[in-house]
Amino acid sequence: MANPSFKDCIAKNIKSCTFKVSPSKTADGSEPFFELSAFSEVARHAANIDKVSRELNVDADLIISIMYMETTHGYYDAPLSLFGTNKSILPMNVNVAYWGDVFGTRKDLQKPYENIRAGGMILQRIISNLPVGASVSQIATLYNNINASTVSDYGARVQRIYETKPWLKKENVDNNPLTGQGGTVRNRRY
Repeated sequence: MANPSFKDCIAKNIKSCTFKVSPSKTADGSEPFFELSAFSEVARHAANIDKVSRELNVDADLIISIMYMETTHGYYDAPLSLFGTNKSILPMNVNVAYWGDVFGTRKDLQKPYENIRAGGMILQRIISNLPVGASVSQIATLYNNINASTVSDYGARVQRIYETKPWLKKENVDNNPLTGQGGTVRNRRY
């Protein structure tokens, strides 16, 4: 019997597949000029991200990093979404042209919770087929291309996003309004 395709491993939730993604010396994780942080949908979907993370036991920061990447890079597809003809649906950019109805119908995936849950399920299934301790760059590379064998620029960028957490809001909590002098800086999650 032939080994299942990597797509089948994810679609059918086969946990005995072995994904291998080699490191890359050339993958570029730097922020491209077209990354628009203002388009991030992380804050808007914070409650759903946390809920899906708990339900699926998938690192919330991993889900956030993928969503941040997809929404700050995937805005080019917005006009097609108005007509329901885009091949993938934000905020997790679940590719319905590729996955079909495996993770929900197009109508289902237009609901933020369902979309985030679908993305979380894909991540969960990828992780279950990678060696323990796989890097964020390896996981993200497969999220973007399930047949990849080497870390891609996409994977490297998501790794950098995961490490730098650009969605965090910095607050100056004891700013003196008269002098502009501040002291304590606190990070807020969203």
